[in-house]
Amino acid sequence: MPFSLDKIRFLKIIYIHYKERQVIKVSLVKIGFFSLKDHTGCSSFAIHAANYIAGGDNSVAVIEPDTVLEPQYTDVQVEKNEDGSFEFNNIHFYPQGCATEPTEDVLIYDFGRVTIFQKFDNSFDMLYLCTSGDASNISDIGEYLTESNAKCELILSGASKEEFQEFKNNGYTCISVSDKKEMVCPYDLAVKLGLTLRRKGIVDPVYHKDWTYDALPFKKEEIKEEKKGFFGGLFGKKKKDKKPEEDIPVQKTPLKTEPEGEEASLAEEKYHVKSNEFGSFDDFEDVPAPEIAVELSKKEQKAAEKAAEKKKKQEEEQRKKEEAEAKAKTEAEEKEKARQEELKRQEELKKAAEEEAHQKQLKEQAERELAEKKKAEEEAARQAELKRQAELKKKQEKERKKKEAAEAAEKARQKAIDEEKRKKEKAEAEERKRIEDEKRRKEKEEAEKQKAIEAERKKKEREEAAARAKEEAEKKKAEEEARRKEKAEEEARLKAEREAERQEKLEQQKREHEEKMARLQAEREEKLAEQKAKKEKLRMEREEKAEMKRLKRETSEKPSLKELIKMPKFSDKSHGRARKLKNNFSGHISVFVTSFRHGCGASYTAGSLAVALANRYNRDIYIDRADDNASLPDDYLVKAISTEEDRFEAYKSGLIVYDRGPYENVKANAVDNSDMLRSDLNIMVVTYEDLGNVAKFISEEENQAYDWLFVFNHVTDKERQKDIEAAMDGYSILFLPQHDFSAVTGQLQKDWNSVIDTMVNKF
Repeated sequence: MPFSLDKIRFLKIIYIHYKERQVIKVSLVKIGFFSLKDHTGCSSFAIHAANYIAGGDNSVAVIEPDTVLEPQYTDVQVEKNEDGSFEFNNIHFYPQGCATEPTEDVLIYDFGRVTIFQKFDNSFDMLYLCTSGDASNISDIGEYLTESNAKCELILSGASKEEFQEFKNNGYTCISVSDKKEMVCPYDLAVKLGLTLRRKGIVDPVYHKDWTYDALPFKKEEIKEEKKGFFGGLFGKKKKDKKPEEDIPVQKTPLKTEPEGEEASLAEEKYHVKSNEFGSFDDFEDVPAPEIAVELSKKEQKAAEKAAEKKKKQEEEQRKKEEAEAKAKTEAEEKEKARQEELKRQEELKKAAEEEAHQKQLKEQAERELAEKKKAEEEAARQAELKRQAELKKKQEKERKKKEAAEAAEKARQKAIDEEKRKKEKAEAEERKRIEDEKRRKEKEEAEKQKAIEAERKKKEREEAAARAKEEAEKKKAEEEARRKEKAEEEARLKAEREAERQEKLEQQKREHEEKMARLQAEREEKLAEQKAKKEKLRMEREEKAEMKRLKRETSEKPSLKELIKMPKFSDKSHGRARKLKNNFSGHISVFVTSFRHGCGASYTAGSLAVALANRYNRDIYIDRADDNASLPDDYLVKAISTEEDRFEAYKSGLIVYDRGPYENVKANAVDNSDMLRSDLNIMVVTYEDLGNVAKFISEEENQAYDWLFVFNHVTDKERQKDIEAAMDGYSILFLPQHDFSAVTGQLQKDWNSVIDTMVNKF
C-alpha cells in the first residue's frame, strides 16, 4: 500500500531543517494534566514534566487555564512580570488571568480538578489523567471519559501491581508512580514525554536517575473564602478546611461559624454532605432544621416572612426549571429512539443485500479453490521430489567438504609440527656451529705453532709428491674424460623423460579443470533452479495467505480495507513526524531477529530497529514477539502483534520485525523457521563472548551466513571491536552500544539507515 499524506497531517507535520546544527521547529507541543478529585498529584506531575523538558534547553510554559476551580500559581512567592507571569527554573509560568499569549515551544496546561462539564479539544498532543491506584476509580473514570469523549493516558499514584494490572485489563494505558512528592520526573513519564517531543521534532533531554529540580516557593498557608454557585462552587459550599495537594500548598477556606445570640434562638443550622460520583464535588449544602415555636417581635416576623417568600420564589423557579429540563430530556429520548429504529431498519436491509452477494461469491470461490487445490497438490508433489534430490546432493557435498576440511586441518597440524622441528634443528645447528668455530679457533692457534715446524717437512714432501702427482694427473685426466662422456649421455636421457612427464601432467590438469568447470556449472544451474522453486513456493504461500485474509474480512462484519484507510485515527489528528519525501517507501520489509541465547538483547535490538524504521518512514511498524521475550513499551507507530486484527494491519503496513529469541528454538519451530526463510533480512544478535558460537554457526550455514547481519551488543572496548572486525572480515556486522528502545538517534539512526537502504535496494 503506497504511503500518502492527507491534509490534516500535512498541516501538523514538522519540517526540520539542519543548518549550522540548528533545528527550526514550526509547530508547538501541547500537553495537558487534569484530575477528577483532589490530592492526586495533577500539579506535581505538570511541574515534573515542565522541569524535565526544560532540562533539554527547550522553551517551556506552564499555563493555568481560566477553567481552574482553585488557582494557585498567583500566590507563588517570586518576582512577577507586569502581566502577572513569572520565570522559575527556566520555565515561564502563566497564572490564571494572565492576558499575555504564550510563545514557548512546549505548552503544559495544569487544569487541576475538573468538573463533569470540562471538555478538551483536539489540539492537545497528549492528555494525562492523574488519579490514585484505587481500583474503585475505574468506573468513575470510564463514565467521565465516555461523557467527555476525551482521549488520554492515566498516571496512577501509589498503585500496587494488582491495581495497576486491573486498570490495564480495563483497556487503559497507564503509568504507575510510587512517589509523586519527590522533586524529580518519574522515568515512565519521561519516556512518554520523550516520544511526544520526538514526534514533533523536538530533542528530548537525556534522563538520569539523580536528575532533580528546585521546588516552587508556594505560600505556606492562606485563608480564602469558598465561592458559592452551581455544582461545586455552583450550588454553594460549606466552608471547610482544605489540605494542600502533595508538595504544592493550596489555599484554605475558613470554617463556617455557628450562629450566636438572637439568630440562634430563631433556628438551628444543620448540614449534610452531598458527594458527586467522581469525587469532584465534596460540597456542603445547607439544610434548614425544623421550625421552632418561639415568640417573635414584629421586626423579626417581617424579616422571617420576607425570607420565606424569597425561598418560596426560588423553589418555584427551581421546580419550573426542572420540569423544562425533564420535558426536553423526554423529547430528546423519543427523537433518539425514532432515529435508532430507522437506522436499525436500514442496517437490516443492507445486511440482507450483503448476505445474498456473499453467498454468490462463496460459491464461485469454492469452485475456484477446488481447481487451485488440485493444481497445488500436483505442484507440491513435484517440488517435494526436487527437494529430496537437492537435499541428498547437498548432504553428499557437505560430507565431502567436511572430509576435505579434516584433511586440511591434519595437513596444517603436520605443517606446524614440521615447522617447530625445523626451528629446533636450526637452533641446534647454530649451537654446534658456535662450538665448532671455537674449536677451529683453538686449532688454528695450535696449527700456527706447528706451521713453522711442518713447513720444512712439507716442502720436501711437496717436491716428492709433485712428481707422483704429475703421473697421477695424467691418469686421472683420462678417467675424467670417460666419466664426463657417460654423464652427458645420462642427462640427455633424463631430460627426455622429464619432458614427456611434463606434457602428460599438463594434459591431466587440463582434463581436471574442464571437469571442475562442468561440475560448477551444473551446481550453479541446480542452485538457481532451487532458488527459483523456493521463491515460487513463497509467492504461492503469500498469495494463499492474502486470499485467506481477504475471505476472512469479507465474511466478517469488519470494515473493508478501503474503509479502514479512510477511518480517522487519533495519531492522524495530533501527531506528526519530520521526514523527507525521498525516504518514502511503498514496498514491504520484513526483518527476522534471533540470538544464540537469552539475555543477548535480541528484543531490544528488534525494538531499536523498529523505532529506526518508524523514524525513517513515519508508518506503523509491527513487532511479532515470542511469548517469553522481553516486553517493550509501544509507541503509536511501534505496535506489538497480539490479535488477528493486528496481523491484518501489519500486512497492510508491510513493515514487520520478527523477534524470535534463541536460534535453536527457531530451527525447531516450523512457523518461526518459515518466517526466517521468507524475511528480507536475518539478524543474529550476539556479544563478544559468543564468538565461538558465531564460528560454529558460520561453519554449519556455509555460504548462507554471508546473508546475515551480526549485531554485537554492548561492545564498547575499541580493542575488542578491532578483534571482532578482524575475525568477521567479509561478513556484515553492526555494533549496537545501548539497550534503549527510545534512544534511536544520531549515529545509531545512521547505522540503521544504512541497513535499511541495503534492504530497500533489493526492490
